[in-house]
Amino acid sequence: MGNRQQQNARKKKARAQHAARRFLFPSDDEPLPEVRIEDEASASVNEMCLKYWGLTKLGERTYKVADLGSSAQVSRTVKETCSSIVLALLCPQCDSPVTAWTRSDLATWRNWHVETFRRQQRVAEFPCEQCYEAAARTRRRIEQGQARRAL
Repeated sequence: MGNRQQQNARKKKARAQHAARRFLFPSDDEPLPEVRIEDEASASVNEMCLKYWGLTKLGERTYKVADLGSSAQVSRTVKETCSSIVLALLCPQCDSPVTAWTRSDLATWRNWHVETFRRQQRVAEFPCEQCYEAAARTRRRIEQGQARRAL
């Protein structure tokens, strides 16, 4: 894992340990993503995160990123202060919902487009962050053990 990946992993872990406010979209009655925003976030950042993750009942975004500010600034702010727990997409290993850090994550997973919008839970094609990290640690231990035996 490169330095940047390690730094991002540490930031994500630290964010997960902080208290966060929770919001359900599109409504409390029909929650699909659960947006978590750090308690320390200012009112303007809180508003930006809610607009960034907001969606209609049909799965369409309520705001374009360009409507919220410069793409780079919005992306950086969102990654640093909030995340979206995708309640309809479950980890294949532990059955917990997966976390999206950006809209691009959702686009990559092909789960959040109007034509593919899913309300029923389904198993993801990839593990959640915690299961992925656990598997990576196991792989590193195995590789280290093989390297020691080779000496």
